[in-house]
Amino acid sequence: MSRISSPYSTSSSSSQSKPTNNLLNQNIIMEEDLLQDETLYFERNRIKQLKDERRDIQKKTFTKWCNTYLSRARMEVQDLFADLGDGIMLLKFLEIISGESLGKPNRGRMRVQKIENINKSLEFLKQKKIQLENIGQKI
Repeated sequence: MSRISSPYSTSSSSSQSKPTNNLLNQNIIMEEDLLQDETLYFERNRIKQLKDERRDIQKKTFTKWCNTYLSRARMEVQDLFADLGDGIMLLKFLEIISGESLGKPNRGRMRVQKIENINKSLEFLKQKKIQLENIGQKI
């Protein structure tokens, strides 16, 4: 049988097949890289989405938990991060769950006064030997 050569054939002479094979290999590598990039992008977005969902669930859970205690003082947390951020509600919450008085909170609006309230809360927890991880007075 005789072979019919096509102008599109990759199996013609060896001098023509090398450039064609190189181009094919480069295209395949580029497609694989693109696929890996898309997969990596999807995975990173999915991980971020799962972290955000986890944070939101924890925030909602802790908000409800705080509100079960704060309702005794006719107080309610709407946004856990914002409402506990000045330390006033945090001090009240600690008083309710501990049954101890922590003194009058500083009602000022300045950052230093908010930090003072939060530090008072953290010191109280430290005295009770409650270990805190990744918690500080960041405002």
